[in-house]
Amino acid sequence: MAGGNEIRDVLFLRSENPRLVNGYEGIFDSVKKEYEALCTELGKCPLKVRAYRSYWNFVGEKDDTTTTRADFKRLTLEKPLQGYRGDIPVVVYTKVKDVSGGYLSAMETHPIVLRFK
Repeated sequence: MAGGNEIRDVLFLRSENPRLVNGYEGIFDSVKKEYEALCTELGKCPLKVRAYRSYWNFVGEKDDTTTTRADFKRLTLEKPLQGYRGDIPVVVYTKVKDVSGGYLSAMETHPIVLRFK
């Protein structure tokens, strides 16, 4: 996902490792009860990852409205998408439930492969 309007045409951005590492577990301390409620409600505890949502890929270029499609022109920051051939594994996340005003979100993952011929 793009982190700003200037890179919203990039399909694949290398992300930081989203897994929690020592010192980051404290992020969930303020929403511990809400997280435990999600575990009960969903029948299993969602995987904890440190991430943020951004929608720049899906914001209209002319009027800044939310759209349901994104125009990708670059494969990576440096490589244009035009002429690319091959597979790109991606994961699409859809919201299941927001907790604590969106500070904590339960997401469903949808792994897919985009094949460019």
